[in-house]
Amino acid sequence: MKVSELMSNNVEWMKKNEQTWSIFYNMKEWGAKGDGVDDDRYTLDKIIQDLDGQDGVIIFPKGDYRIGTNYVIPEHVYLYFVGEGLLSPASGVTITLNGGIIAGPFPIFTGEGAFNGKPQVEHGYSEWFGAVGDAITDDTRAISRTVSLFNNSTILFFNKTYKVTLASLLNPLNSTVYQAEGTLSRFLYNNMYYPIPVHTALLSNGDDKVV
Repeated sequence: MKVSELMSNNVEWMKKNEQTWSIFYNMKEWGAKGDGVDDDRYTLDKIIQDLDGQDGVIIFPKGDYRIGTNYVIPEHVYLYFVGEGLLSPASGVTITLNGGIIAGPFPIFTGEGAFNGKPQVEHGYSEWFGAVGDAITDDTRAISRTVSLFNNSTILFFNKTYKVTLASLLNPLNSTVYQAEGTLSRFLYNNMYYPIPVHTALLSNGDDKVV
């Protein structure tokens, strides 16, 4: 499997289910500001109410969508992030994600608030919370938030070096599973490198290259 295929898995999955969903909403077309200041919770709620329990996809185009009060994304709702769209709970606010997430490994979650729930995804990415993996940027907060959201799921790491300052992140907690894209996936902690377990389904013939 090629890296580009890994990155597009969620989008391809969305396309396969397009006929099943048949209902798409665009946050900005429904009145969201996406400016990081106005509370876009009302737009989000209006869309979900309009779905009336039906499966549907909410598109988040480029923008910072601030949510000012606690909110639950139900199981039948899929959030599709494109063009630098960010979901941003305000300080003290929790967004509970029980629906699907459609996005490649790029930032989609920000803000001072919290995320929890049981997202319906095959795996999560620390990049969703802003991890860089350049061996320089401190990815501790991004990975910590990822582990918190996917505490009973799988987190996929790419062939990068993720610098962390918490030893507890070197091994998955509870039922969380770390899966690496290849043997170059590793943590940098206290000037030492720690390999992330390789997902064997991503390797071919015991090779170190992703195929």
